[in-house]
Amino acid sequence: MKTEGIDSFIQILDKQLLLNEKLLNLAFEKQDIIKNNDVARLNGIVLEEQNIVKEIIFLEKNRAIAVENIQRDLDIKKPITNIKEVVNKVSKDRAQKITDISKNLKKVLAKLKVQNDLNNELIKISLDYIDLNVNIFKSMVSNEPKTYGKRAYENDGDGRIFDSKY
Repeated sequence: MKTEGIDSFIQILDKQLLLNEKLLNLAFEKQDIIKNNDVARLNGIVLEEQNIVKEIIFLEKNRAIAVENIQRDLDIKKPITNIKEVVNKVSKDRAQKITDISKNLKKVLAKLKVQNDLNNELIKISLDYIDLNVNIFKSMVSNEPKTYGKRAYENDGDGRIFDSKY
């Protein structure tokens, strides 16, 4: 049995696992950066993430080619759509490697999704806060009345937004 396609497939899965672990580490780092409002560092992390995603896309294309080679090497007629189909056709040690990497990759991807969702929520909160501040600022400089009555357009001179005496 030819094993070049299977070995290539295992190497690609292993590289995908490593790259997704890097993305996960960046996602954790990004959480602190978002909390600290470090926009410059956030931009740097986003660029790092984009480069890693490009590598993952490249590996995904190579993985598809490796799967085609496995189909040919193992004389499988129908397209392989699941890793289990490969695992069932290869040696026990290779099957174990594929299974282990696959399980780890699933775990990392699940953690990455949770962390990305959290980061997205933090960014949304930050944007809502910025929007609130912009709206407050706009209301301070506008000529629209702040209250009803004769003194609506008069300036009290104290520049306060909220009246805290109540």
